[in-house]
Amino acid sequence: MDHRSLRLQRIQRADHEFLFAVFCGTRPDVMQAELSPSQTLHFLRMQFQAQHNYYHEAFPNADYSVVLLGDVGSRHSKIGRLYVDHRYDEIRILDIALLPEFQSRGFGTAIVRAVIDRGWVERKPIRIHVELFSRQIRFYDRLGFQKIGEIPTHQLMEHPIENQSALAFAEKTFRPVHSYSP
Repeated sequence: MDHRSLRLQRIQRADHEFLFAVFCGTRPDVMQAELSPSQTLHFLRMQFQAQHNYYHEAFPNADYSVVLLGDVGSRHSKIGRLYVDHRYDEIRILDIALLPEFQSRGFGTAIVRAVIDRGWVERKPIRIHVELFSRQIRFYDRLGFQKIGEIPTHQLMEHPIENQSALAFAEKTFRPVHSYSP
């Protein structure tokens, strides 16, 4: 399967354990800490719940989605999550995370490019906070994002509207259209 088989589905209560698994996949540092398995699980559940509550309280109108891989009408797999807040002046990627086995396979790139395309249509910049010293900074650099601000733990990156028109043209000219649309 390829990135054209990506779809979004609004999260539901039944997705809670899956979302926890995705969260755990983003925290290998905790998984390797010198804690007992039960302590690790307890700590991760507390962190996950705190993050989950924060997002929903701070961004009540955001789109909270599970990323699905599979053709419409066929069996699909849940592979990650995408949280996006559509503001009047920007589209903010709050969180994007994939299960470890689906990372570094082009799926994250396809998802972010689809969000960029949406920004181009809406004429809004795409913004995301990325942890300082994260390898994800290079990922967003490659996609045309630029650093526009910094706080002690994160840098704010933006894909400006000017870059979006060039990317959208290149995407439509040289690549097949995504079936994925956030």
